[in-house]
Amino acid sequence: MAPWLLLASITSQTYLVPLDRYAPDIVQEMRYAGGDNFIGREVDGYEVGRCWLSEPAALALERAQRLANRYGMSLKVYDCYRPKQAVQHFVRWSEDRGDNDTQPRFYPQFDKKDLFQLGYIAERSSHTRGSAVDVTLVEVMPPTQIVSAFNADCRLPLAEVGPYPSLNMGSSYDCFDPRSHSEAAQVSAEARRNRLLLRLLMEQVGFEHYPEEWWHFTLKDEPYPNSEFDYVIDR
Repeated sequence: MAPWLLLASITSQTYLVPLDRYAPDIVQEMRYAGGDNFIGREVDGYEVGRCWLSEPAALALERAQRLANRYGMSLKVYDCYRPKQAVQHFVRWSEDRGDNDTQPRFYPQFDKKDLFQLGYIAERSSHTRGSAVDVTLVEVMPPTQIVSAFNADCRLPLAEVGPYPSLNMGSSYDCFDPRSHSEAAQVSAEARRNRLLLRLLMEQVGFEHYPEEWWHFTLKDEPYPNSEFDYVIDR
């Protein structure tokens, strides 16, 4: 099996690579390949929960992982390359005004129709270019007692389900709320420190952050800045 995904509609020089071939110890918790996300079900294009990225982005994440290890931490990715059809799925979901099952958890104080204007969802995503990543920090040796945050208000700093819960970031992943802004004043001092550490690690290896989402980073010198890929994640 080739170690890259060739995108047939683009040139032969355009490809994505699996992150685990470069940094196998980075935790992968690909939320859109299952139902633990803001639309409440598997998202189009995610047949397998595996992180694919442009090679420069994968190499940069590997460097960030080595830096995190110095602090006894590891990176955990929630999303990496995102097929264009997944973005279109988000748009259809936003237009379905009758589907608000996930509102209490992911967007408790907003109307779904306002999420685009507020910058939490976009009709075009940097993820489709293969060099954006949604990421957090976890402990290398996770605690044995884990509190479930599933179906809880995303503004509460509860631990996540699974063996590698995120550090306290003041809000959970994909929380469409001002508390998720990178420099939100409403979160605790601990959460601000954790966000700052994550940001410093990512910026040191060439990523820039998105101010409205503490978890979102895009490689500054990305190789395909004008592309929108739609290759299904199936391996």
